[in-house]
Amino acid sequence: MRFHKWLSLSVVGILVFAGVSASLGAWIGPILIGAEANLNFQDKVPVRFHPSGAVYITCMAHNADLERKDVYLFRYAGVGLKGEKIGKVSDGKRFCYEPDMYITEDGVVHITWAEATHANAEIQSIMYRSYDNGTFSPVQVIKDMNIPGTLDPSSFNKEKIDNLKIAVDNDGNVFTAFMVWPSARCKFLSRYGTKVTEEEWPVGGRSKHPSLCVDQNYVHIGWQQLLGAYTVYYARRENTPGAKWTAIDVKGGIHRPAIDLDQNGDPHYFYMANDGADPGSRHVVYKYWLGNRFSARESVSGGPKKYQNVEVAVKDNKNMIVTCAVFKSVATDFLFNWRKNGLWNPAGVVQVPGASGKLDNPMVDLSNSDIGAFSYNMGGAVYLILSDPLVLNDLPVAVINADKDTVFWDEEVAFNANGSSDKDGSIVRYEWKVIQDNVTLDGASITYRFNKSYNNVRVRLTVIDDKNGRGSAEKVINVKALYTAPATWSIQPVQTLVFNRQGNVVTWEPNPKNDAAGYTIVKYKIFRREGDGEYQEIAEVNADKRAFADVAIDADKTYYYAVSAVDDQGHKSPYDNF
Repeated sequence: MRFHKWLSLSVVGILVFAGVSASLGAWIGPILIGAEANLNFQDKVPVRFHPSGAVYITCMAHNADLERKDVYLFRYAGVGLKGEKIGKVSDGKRFCYEPDMYITEDGVVHITWAEATHANAEIQSIMYRSYDNGTFSPVQVIKDMNIPGTLDPSSFNKEKIDNLKIAVDNDGNVFTAFMVWPSARCKFLSRYGTKVTEEEWPVGGRSKHPSLCVDQNYVHIGWQQLLGAYTVYYARRENTPGAKWTAIDVKGGIHRPAIDLDQNGDPHYFYMANDGADPGSRHVVYKYWLGNRFSARESVSGGPKKYQNVEVAVKDNKNMIVTCAVFKSVATDFLFNWRKNGLWNPAGVVQVPGASGKLDNPMVDLSNSDIGAFSYNMGGAVYLILSDPLVLNDLPVAVINADKDTVFWDEEVAFNANGSSDKDGSIVRYEWKVIQDNVTLDGASITYRFNKSYNNVRVRLTVIDDKNGRGSAEKVINVKALYTAPATWSIQPVQTLVFNRQGNVVTWEPNPKNDAAGYTIVKYKIFRREGDGEYQEIAEVNADKRAFADVAIDADKTYYYAVSAVDDQGHKSPYDNF
């Protein structure tokens, strides 16, 4: 899904290719991105639009002796017909390959790749690094994967990890999907915060060529699954740790699916199908999500050819690009079909203007201002073709001010965005998010009570300018918390001078961690909730009490209780800090 919007024209050297329909715009390129005398750039070259309007490309290159492979990051900002090398992303081992890239709304470039001592090594590492406002983060290992087996050097399986994909949500959680050779199995890794989990793939057996995307609600994957014959599958799960996958056989496909999300978070699914013609000839098929199933399929490529490497970029449910390549003995055609305002190109797939020769691994992205970016490698170099001049915007700068950096649980903090700025326009909206609490607020100034999470709680401010550019900043609030008194409860007869009836008797013991921390407990508050509801305070007792009888209950309801300790400063514990 593409979120980025930008402004202000800045392009030199526009090439308009002869014979191109005016409806396709003023095409620019080929733009030379990566070309160096001692490096051979090869394999896939992921391309993404940055919120500023610049185009980023990551790619792999090896030296002349094939002794080392490294991953590089490039940028094109609309000046001339030459890209800028930002730098080498990988750092350390000899064999780095299969890069992928994702750019989040805040402008952070997230890059993943595979790394090992050599192609056949049993330990293959999934690596990660980010690039933000001119600075690379340290290189991180997401996970070391033990992948047994030996590759067949005579086949097309040259590395153990293939089709590595990355997606990152707006909270910075990182997801990767990939397939492994020689077993032909897909793998999925999630990293929430710092915790990395290798999740079970939704369907067992032989699986290949995963595609991956994510929003704040769901994680989505598509892939090629062997079930007697090959088919294509789709699965999603809620974007929360430990959520379970729901998988659907999309049917009718045989090779290399690609998915992307529209503005509603609905998937659009593309893949190659073969309907009984030459097994090597396929056509590109499209389906879209109808809420509980996928639509009937439609061909977006016309007659069957030797299509490979389907890629897709979705702006919204009316506007998207699908690309594919045709493999020949001497050349590879770079084709695309562009859906604009709900209509596919009536001519079907057409050649990307200016892309000619023996090219490989074409990829695509689409901006929110309807600019298409097409990348590929050819002859050891990387090229970019644009459908229109770039539209650039200086992103706004977010600044967070808080009246306190440290509070106790259930205390308020006042925030403001004073100092935030936009040098080529104005800020029109302020969005705040308390990350751990999943709470969003609007306004240049807000007040927030920290009564959900505690310890280090991240608060993010996103400022949006008059051209829909976004800038973000984060601040960590240290939320101290007293310790909850461990409690149990059971239904018992409760008899007083006034009544004799059944009630839930709650009992507890002081938590010794409060004494160890130097907190002087003066009373306890008893909280109750029904089922999955919110806790409500129902009583307050002195610190010498150890029990409370709750008789204001209904016999057919389930209740849960928490006993919060309160100190002599009025601070109280959360419901779950044991």
